[in-house]
Amino acid sequence: MAGAEIVNWQERSWVDLPARVDINGETVGETTAAALPGGPIGALEFILRLMQERGIALQAGDHISTGAVTGVHQAQVGDSSQVSFGSWGAVDLRLSPLGSEWRDVRLNAG
Repeated sequence: MAGAEIVNWQERSWVDLPARVDINGETVGETTAAALPGGPIGALEFILRLMQERGIALQAGDHISTGAVTGVHQAQVGDSSQVSFGSWGAVDLRLSPLGSEWRDVRLNAG
């Protein structure tokens, strides 16, 4: 589900974009997009090039996650997490066990 429109996003500084990860209310990683080589646009350019090399096409409605600028963090089933991007918005999630319908699902990365 997409969030509210980000007004004047074209005029905002991408390199100052904050990223903070909280797990169960505790901050476990915090930085800005300046930590990404080339910033968020550089990361997007990298993943698009890699997908093209591997023959993977984007479809309408696809979402792209270009990495973990705050690091990789340990979490357990039942944990709640929030990734906050300051005034740009946030993503909330809760880890749950996979249902049986996911048992045989495999990721095809090309």
